[in-house]
Amino acid sequence: MGERRKRSRLTTSPHRNPTALLLKDCTRATPSATPQQPEEEAAVLKAEVQDLEQEVRNLQSANKQLREEVHELMEFSPVGYLTLSAAGGIESLNRTAAALLGRERQLLRTHPFPAFVAEDSVSAFFSHLAKVQREGGKQAMEITINRPDKSVVHFIMESKASRDRHHRLRIRSSIVDVTERKRLEEERRRLEEQLSQAHKMEAIGTLAGGIAHDFNNILAAIVGYAEMLTEEVTDPVLRRKVERVLKAGLRGKDLVRQILAFSRKSEGERKAVSLTHLVEEAHGLLRASLPSSIKMQCISTTTEDYVCADPAQLQQVVLNLATNAADAMQETGGELTLECSSVAVDAKSRVLDPGMRPGAYVKLSVKDTGTGMTESVRQKAFDPFFTTKAKGKGTGMGLAVVYGVVKNHGGAITVHSTVGGGSIFEVLLPRVAKPEKTEEKSPASPAPKGTEHILLADDEEPLVQMGKAMLETLGYDVTVARDGREAWNLFTRDPSQFDAVITDQTMPDMTGVVLAQKVLAVRKDMPIILCTGYSEAVSAEKAKEVGIAAFVMKPVVKKELAETIRKVLDSRKAEA
Repeated sequence: MGERRKRSRLTTSPHRNPTALLLKDCTRATPSATPQQPEEEAAVLKAEVQDLEQEVRNLQSANKQLREEVHELMEFSPVGYLTLSAAGGIESLNRTAAALLGRERQLLRTHPFPAFVAEDSVSAFFSHLAKVQREGGKQAMEITINRPDKSVVHFIMESKASRDRHHRLRIRSSIVDVTERKRLEEERRRLEEQLSQAHKMEAIGTLAGGIAHDFNNILAAIVGYAEMLTEEVTDPVLRRKVERVLKAGLRGKDLVRQILAFSRKSEGERKAVSLTHLVEEAHGLLRASLPSSIKMQCISTTTEDYVCADPAQLQQVVLNLATNAADAMQETGGELTLECSSVAVDAKSRVLDPGMRPGAYVKLSVKDTGTGMTESVRQKAFDPFFTTKAKGKGTGMGLAVVYGVVKNHGGAITVHSTVGGGSIFEVLLPRVAKPEKTEEKSPASPAPKGTEHILLADDEEPLVQMGKAMLETLGYDVTVARDGREAWNLFTRDPSQFDAVITDQTMPDMTGVVLAQKVLAVRKDMPIILCTGYSEAVSAEKAKEVGIAAFVMKPVVKKELAETIRKVLDSRKAEA
């Protein structure tokens, strides 16, 4: 009886022995071949219990080791893990999360998570928490964190709601740093924006070039006849009127030059110039015209500020940017800062433009404290004919011209702006060595004359007549041709009768370049001057390769043409 009571207590009191139920199942499942003595049966059961207890201890030890390994994996995982309360308080986090947030773990545990979230992400974070609790499942969001070192870090945060052992709602979250990915996405977006800008400029440039060709022919006649009239008219009142016509024509010439510069179809004379010097000149020109409410300062932090550029075009860049900045402060006043500095761009530098090459650059920064721009306006800032100014106060060509000039000089331009926070335009141009000597301008002199025989070819009748009259006032004997084929026929009748050929480029049947090639095949010493308003098919370099002595852009003023003629004629005589 006593033995039976012991066994009953063993099998019916699991709380006294945690392995009792397992032992009970084991004894039921173990058949007994032969009857055993009570003492032997107890010993067997005791051994089985001890084995089972050891198994339990082994399982508990393995479970503890597994928990420790999981904890270690979670602790040093590249992913940050956090446990948040339903209100966003930080209850626990791994080492990675603390490192990603840039703060000590103890500090993080004493503050709610929103305390470290950037201001523009706080509302989105609480909406994220609400969605996790409302909809369940795993929810993701992009969030921005402010670190103590003032850096801004972007994360992808994934969260899921769960209940702890006390049935309290908890938010299990993971965070992954995507700042580099965001930077690359922004870089890609900016490069795509620049590519789109380049395509727009190319399309507008082609259109502008065609317009410039026709416009230059019109201007050439206006400027040419006005110049001759200023020399012939003696009445002072009439002379002033003619001078105004000439001035208007020359302004039109400058406008075409700007269009061609923006479309990257014109090449001025380039030389090593000091960007600081040009900025100081622009500062002097602008200071007198700006209202006293705008403070203006000019800063240079480098003496290595030389760039290879057309001085007129580069000064136009400075003036256009400064004027644009001043306009943004016209009503409220503010500060305008022009600053020159030198920078180095290497393979690891942030790329400002797809076409930029590593090397030394000079940077011009034009900063204002004006009204600033919205993002949509900033993206269109360099578009031709885009303007936010009132009708009649802006053509929308200023920044487009700047863009074209900068790109044409192998540089890059960017703009940073916020509404109410002003704008900063930054221009980077390749740096060159400072020249040893500075060329001095010779004093003004009258247009040189001559007596040689010139063959003049142009398919525009007004230009033929104007050109003939202008050359004759300079003393030359002139034979005219209305196109390239007629010029070739006149030349072949007696190749020795002409001392020089002046030809337009764009003519029906035979272009100026083709005419030049045919003439030079007969007389390789013939001085040829090629004139053009615009043509994609020819440039100063190509003209030189063909053997053309001089290349000039229409409309050509009298003195410029006279000096060019004498230069090529005297050069050929010296060679002979």
